[in-house]
Amino acid sequence: MSPLPLRGEANSRNIVSVAEPVAMDGHPGLSGEAGKRSPKGKGEGVMTQVDFYVLPESTPRGRALFTCKLAEKAFGLGHRSFVHLASEAEAQELDNLMWTFRDRSFLPHCLAGEDAQAPVHLGFGQEPAEDFHLLINLGNEVPRFFSRFERVAEVVDASSQIREQGRERFRFYKDRGYPLETHKL
Repeated sequence: MSPLPLRGEANSRNIVSVAEPVAMDGHPGLSGEAGKRSPKGKGEGVMTQVDFYVLPESTPRGRALFTCKLAEKAFGLGHRSFVHLASEAEAQELDNLMWTFRDRSFLPHCLAGEDAQAPVHLGFGQEPAEDFHLLINLGNEVPRFFSRFERVAEVVDASSQIREQGRERFRFYKDRGYPLETHKL
């Protein structure tokens, strides 16, 4: 499987688009000039862009594997990512997977709070202390700190419980006027 294609564009307000649908092997993703932005947080008055990635199946590690690929792509663009998980056990499982998900690549990461310089942090229940560009949410609810990120990626699979929780999060963002995109993979 080829890496997720990414196409980044800056608009007149200097908002960088990180995840727009791009047809390449049928997968949307992140790319381009988006990596040129500073990871020091989003600009004042800029609303967080929320992207929902809807996976076609529900496999035991499907969401986790997609998260690894998305974090790897963001890292390749120079973005720092915070992956929010529902529990410490899920964070440990994803930590282990990030070491092994691809034979010939390395994704520098850590559990939240272990290494301030790591480009990918895995956390659960706590707000990140550092600034990150991308929040990948694998939690069950919208994290209370989501709006401090330029981008939020919500990863949803075909499981009825995960899908229903995703719908609730979608309504939450929509009701508050956040820009939304849905990417059916």
